[in-house]
Amino acid sequence: MKRYYKWFIIVGAILLACLLAFALDDVVRTLNDEMRIVRGQLEGASFDLLVADTNELRLQGLGGRPQLEPGEGMLFVFDKPDFECFWMKDVDYAIDILWFDADKRLVHVEDSVAPDTYPASFCPSEPAQYAVELLEGQAEALGVSGETVLDVPNL
Repeated sequence: MKRYYKWFIIVGAILLACLLAFALDDVVRTLNDEMRIVRGQLEGASFDLLVADTNELRLQGLGGRPQLEPGEGMLFVFDKPDFECFWMKDVDYAIDILWFDADKRLVHVEDSVAPDTYPASFCPSEPAQYAVELLEGQAEALGVSGETVLDVPNL
């Protein structure tokens, strides 16, 4: 009888571990599915921007996501202007990071932030309420400057 009890415990533990693994996978999938996409413009170019407007979505960021394509990016929306810093945890490709103030005017740019910079953090030089991550080289190609304004209707 004790022999069957041990097997019952082992099989039960394995089943419980499998259920937990599936549940965690659903949590990550739900976070991905909850992200909305908005159409934004920078210097006349249009981008489809994934919106990270909750702590969970901001924390996940581009980590673990496939590489951005030209015309894609991620928009981080913060509750108020602050010195919000970014790192490259679980991001496997270089990106440009652009920070914008409450009026959506560009306040800081970090070009070509590479994955091997992790765990270094990149912070704006002024308080920002929005940040946009784009594929490496996009900021330079657009010619962004201190006059650049992020245009995102419905935000």
